[in-house]
Amino acid sequence: MPLRVLEIGDSLGIDLGDQLKSQLDATGMARTTVASVGDSGLSNTTYFDWPGHLAGLLNTDRPQIVVVFMGANDDQGLYVNGIASAPGTLTWVEGYAQRVDELVREARSSGARVVWVGMPLMANLDLDAAMQRENTIYERETESFSATLYVSSISALDASGVYETNGEDTSGGHVALRTPDGVHLTPAGAGVLARAVIKAVDQQWDLTLGIPTVPEPTTN
Repeated sequence: MPLRVLEIGDSLGIDLGDQLKSQLDATGMARTTVASVGDSGLSNTTYFDWPGHLAGLLNTDRPQIVVVFMGANDDQGLYVNGIASAPGTLTWVEGYAQRVDELVREARSSGARVVWVGMPLMANLDLDAAMQRENTIYERETESFSATLYVSSISALDASGVYETNGEDTSGGHVALRTPDGVHLTPAGAGVLARAVIKAVDQQWDLTLGIPTVPEPTTN
């Protein structure tokens, strides 16, 4: 039976999900459902309730692995216990961490393993600072649960530690990995990140998924 993989996130999650599905499903070892929703995240629950939506996906898809890639829309205020909290404040950090925990706990309660992929570097310095603050939360919180894995997208896309528009794709060519908005991933960039995620999962849980030697990025 193929490994059941569910990928959730925002518009960056869509970027990754398309390539993750292309690479994983090509092996015949996995069946991937991409359920990412543009403009979504954990901060604005009135726009999209990820815990509530995930509950339905866990029931219908019964995934064995849930891959999460979201956060680009979350640099906004939170209501914590009915009190408005500004991004970066201690209350905001604690409230946001609780929302990360809620999502991970829900997936784990269904028996699924969780892979949380951190946000990549951003061209805009203010947005980048916000994303790195979130990454610290993602990494710390996922480490507090069993059968979870944090994967840094920075090490896959920006190994130098500096935002780069171009880089090496999965076939060794030098191409654009990021789109002109300085936020999203090109199909080639998403392909590089998908390869890194699959490799990390293989190493963590010895699933021997057998990713293709040179996967071809899809363009849609």
